[in-house]
Amino acid sequence: MAKNALKSRILPKQWAEFSELKVSVRIRKESSFLSFIAVDTNELCEDLIEYLNAITEAKTLRFDAFTYDFFYANIENPTDPSKYLILNLFNGEGAEDAVRSLQFNRDYISRNKIKLFVIVNHPLFLEFSQNAPDLMSFSLFSMTLSDMLENTAIRTSSTKHDELQRLIDDIQRDEPKLSSKAKMQRFDEIGQFAYSISEVDVAKEYWEMGLSLTNDNNDLYFKSMFLTNIGLTYQYFSQYDKAMTNYAEALEIDRSIRDDGGIASVLVNIGIIYQRLGKAEEALTKYSESLEIFYKIDDQAGIANVLGNIGKVYQQFGRYDEAMQNHRQALDINRRLNNEIGIANDLINIASIYQNFGNYNEELLYYIEGLKILEAIANVEGKAHIFASIGAVYRRIGKYEEAFLNENQALEIYSTTGNIKGIAYTSNELGKIYHSLAQYEESLRIYTKALDLFRQIGDQLGIASLLDNIGDTYQYLEKYDKALMYYFDALKLSETIGNKRGIASTLDKIGTIYQNKEHYDDALLKHNEALKIHLLIGHQQGIANALGNIANIYHHLGKIDEALSNYTQSLEIFERIGYISGEITVLENLSKLHEAMGDKNLSDFYAKKASSLQDAIKISD
Repeated sequence: MAKNALKSRILPKQWAEFSELKVSVRIRKESSFLSFIAVDTNELCEDLIEYLNAITEAKTLRFDAFTYDFFYANIENPTDPSKYLILNLFNGEGAEDAVRSLQFNRDYISRNKIKLFVIVNHPLFLEFSQNAPDLMSFSLFSMTLSDMLENTAIRTSSTKHDELQRLIDDIQRDEPKLSSKAKMQRFDEIGQFAYSISEVDVAKEYWEMGLSLTNDNNDLYFKSMFLTNIGLTYQYFSQYDKAMTNYAEALEIDRSIRDDGGIASVLVNIGIIYQRLGKAEEALTKYSESLEIFYKIDDQAGIANVLGNIGKVYQQFGRYDEAMQNHRQALDINRRLNNEIGIANDLINIASIYQNFGNYNEELLYYIEGLKILEAIANVEGKAHIFASIGAVYRRIGKYEEAFLNENQALEIYSTTGNIKGIAYTSNELGKIYHSLAQYEESLRIYTKALDLFRQIGDQLGIASLLDNIGDTYQYLEKYDKALMYYFDALKLSETIGNKRGIASTLDKIGTIYQNKEHYDDALLKHNEALKIHLLIGHQQGIANALGNIANIYHHLGKIDEALSNYTQSLEIFERIGYISGEITVLENLSKLHEAMGDKNLSDFYAKKASSLQDAIKISD
């Protein structure tokens, strides 16, 4: 009974992980252990305690205040190896004292074979991870559980999967009596619905079934449509060569039958691939061609979509004002059309611009506005995306509890919908949180899991990003050779898929490693290679970062004029594009440079300016 109550409340994936705890408990029956379990509702807490009592006959402890003999006072026979204890700190009362007591009694727990479950809420779990890493490392098993019964988004997702199964059952029943055209329409309907809930493999299967029918009836309109849609599935999995092959064939058909809408749509998809590969100029060309067609046929939804994509390219170039103008134009059109998905996407795009400006308050406001719309239309995947984005904002400003909670909300949704790509990207963000908390081993563990997921679905961009992040962690641990190994793997992959922006970013990181190893000539070479690529693709933020890195080396080598020149160029770019975080870094470096030159007045000037900007980007509570 207790097992069923708990199992019905948590995600299947979490129940599978929880089974590992049961095994660990049995194995450690004759020894001590400490296990932290985080839950998010009081109901889940009660079901968990009932379940633990059922499998261990554990005694639940109440913690009132810090005492050095707390465990001895609460255990009738501390040497009895059959005793299991539950310390319930879910409501947060006495948690700080409890941590002190656990830390003080750690040897006592081990010596007397005490078996202790500590139940906390999600914020406390993160606080313990941050402020009591000695306890977390001592813990045999730590995990977070989320209450599925209290999560409306997860229930909604389950309903949509039931709807997909109904569509599949219907077509299997009706197929023998349907005409060829009716079958194609139904196959496309299933594909579109499956794709909308991230069942991409199912979508691809039914679109391929539709495509095979066009080979028999030579319906060029449907053939182009299915080729384009199958291209989308390849694009989803970062299989860009296969996607491009499909798009090229579809484009040829659309031009032969003079389907302007089809031509414009395929051009947009080709532009998206170029953009993901860091080929911003080529992307802008395709977007411009498609925009001209959408204006010609007066397709307002198409116009809004392309304006948003062009805005993203301008953002990639660091032309943030032009990016904002395009996103706001797209938002105006989508509001006139009452296109709620389009409105939400535009709000997300505008939020990301405010991130570049360092205006985190506005960024959050736009994400929250987008979230309200997606909640109203029950768009579960969209909500997950915004939760992850909000989590990233909180991580960047050091509010790790809020970051952790939002990323976990995203992860819960993606786990329920089975969106492996979403799970991987959100896990990547969780890894960054632990990296920011200097919990590098946990960060590496999560990164490795995310990397496996990206490899499972063949997402080459995701793999390269994770290899970079793992390299970053080893760099912080000063394991430079291992960091270089991951950076070079990332670099090779980015070169293979033609991701110029990724190539430049990784070259900068390799240059920083060489600088840390005091290989200054090699460092300058890599930073200059990165700078050339950033200049080639017009990535302003990348140009400024590379100039700053070059300046750092000249500063270290005592080449003051060269350092000052590069810092000045870097600062000018950051100021022009409004990237405040970059400005702060350069201003702090200029302060150090002038201090080394003996110019206290200029050193103080730059330090105060950096401090003023730092205050300006602090987020409101």
